Amino acid sequence: MDKQPELGSLQRAFARCLVQLEAKILGDGFEFTLGEGYRSPEQAAINSLSLFDRARVRAILETKYPVLAEAIGVSTSHGIRNSVHTRKLAQDLNLFKGGEFLTVAEDYAPFGAFWKTLHPLARWGGDFKDSQGKPASDADHFSFEYQGVR
Repeated sequence: MDKQPELGSLQRAFARCLVQLEAKILGDGFEFTLGEGYRSPEQAAINSLSLFDRARVRAILETKYPVLAEAIGVSTSHGIRNSVHTRKLAQDLNLFKGGEFLTVAEDYAPFGAFWKTLHPLARWGGDFKDSQGKPASDADHFSFEYQGVR
């Protein structure tokens, strides 16, 4: 089995590749805003909960911590507890063309293809599948694989 590169080295390589992706997006006449980059382990744990479980946690927190309960209640992000966002190896980008926010995976596909050419560990969320093998709606996600997590 190949040895995993040191995390700090991967984070720096990820940042260099992200700059190249951003330049490509701008050079192709698109614009972007930064979505989620770093995700705290606490947020990753929340994102990994089902909406049912989030409602249960919200109910527990409501009396003593209403602001926190509200934040958990409105969060509908999906994810995994061991997200590469917690390792500073992922960035979500919101793509725009002519001022219009693009939400269809096909709009991101050329940039996903480009991203994957930049590094052997580069992964694009548009390639991800859900538990039923259907395409996951994560086209705005650009990451490096780390310890088997994309």
